[in-house]
Amino acid sequence: MTKLSELPNIFKSKTIKPSFKEVHVLLALIVFNQDRNENGIGRYRLQEELCLTEGKVRSLLNRMKHLNLIKTDSRISGHVITDDGKEMLNDLFEKISPPQQPSFDYKELSLGKHAYFSIVFQAQDKLTTGIEQRDEVIKIGGTGATCLIYNGKQFNFPNDDKEIRVKIPTANLAQPLNEGDVLIIGTGEDNSTARLSTLVAAISLIDLY
Repeated sequence: MTKLSELPNIFKSKTIKPSFKEVHVLLALIVFNQDRNENGIGRYRLQEELCLTEGKVRSLLNRMKHLNLIKTDSRISGHVITDDGKEMLNDLFEKISPPQQPSFDYKELSLGKHAYFSIVFQAQDKLTTGIEQRDEVIKIGGTGATCLIYNGKQFNFPNDDKEIRVKIPTANLAQPLNEGDVLIIGTGEDNSTARLSTLVAAISLIDLY
């Protein structure tokens, strides 16, 4: 059993079901892990990063602490990631690459002012048209998602053997590629929404539990 398989436990409730989603838990772990500093990370920072209200972030933090994914430290004012949180994140990154901003030209491929991308490993068989991923992005406030399949030499759109017009140098992806990997480009009106969009589209192609 992986640590990632424990993710559903955060949504168990005898009263009101949490209004945040799996993507918010996972992105919170990414933020905690990437931006570790001596002061920790507080609620207001997470509100901006996760595109959630203060109340939802407070609920999220309480449940993450209950599962020992994060903890408070008496020496600082914010929260920090725990070893269990890092383990859950490592489980996730065995399935996808961390969302990051592209160094390639994405504007002919996606709508939106800002973009992030992620590689979903060996996900070709789970991708149909890409509409499902776009719909997941729209639900969380993003502007779009583009899904491209790597065939070992080039990128193609789903159900299309023709090479895309825009060249994406694989060296610009900072991640070795294998045939059957899927490139996700998520977009939004700001960087926070674009990163959230990319992550929600990526996890729609993997088995989280």
